[in-house]
Amino acid sequence: MTSLLQKINELNVRVDNVSNGGGGGTTIDSTTDISCNTLSTVSNVSIGGTVTAPNQPSFNVIPSITSTITGTNGVTHLPYDVIVHDSVNGYNTNTFEYTVQVAGDYFLYYSCGNVSGIEYATSLRKNKILIDRCLVKDATLLRNDFDNLGGKGLVINRCAVNDKIKVTSNGTGRACNLQAPYFGPVHSFGGFLIG
Repeated sequence: MTSLLQKINELNVRVDNVSNGGGGGTTIDSTTDISCNTLSTVSNVSIGGTVTAPNQPSFNVIPSITSTITGTNGVTHLPYDVIVHDSVNGYNTNTFEYTVQVAGDYFLYYSCGNVSGIEYATSLRKNKILIDRCLVKDATLLRNDFDNLGGKGLVINRCAVNDKIKVTSNGTGRACNLQAPYFGPVHSFGGFLIG
């Protein structure tokens, strides 16, 4: 049986280690009760169980109706107007753009189809600046509408709070097609914070 003096000595060592920045080999384990907002370490962290990230934003939106979007030199926003999921209420269904609420690296994706015989060009933009593009310039390749050929963009991009992300069709004479759900979603736009 451990003596009271031994327990007091162990407690004093833990208190000394915490007051000195947590050094000295202190281990946070099932016998240590800790509650904090930030945990910093200079060594490895081994965690058994599930790590949750409740402040990790994510969103997914789809179009409500099937439409053809014709690009202009001023760019045309793609009308993804139905929110499937938006963990931080960052998507605006009137402007068709997502406003970043938490800074970090985001995995972003978008998809749409082509329009037969018309050049296909869609872009992902952050604060109106191009960060990714799907493009087919040879219109002779586009002989059928969306069900035979489309585009999906996937990109990782570093974002700051209040950055605005949207998908556009751009360039006179270019177009794309958004399909409303048909036995499930066909085209979508979304993303999530990865770190």
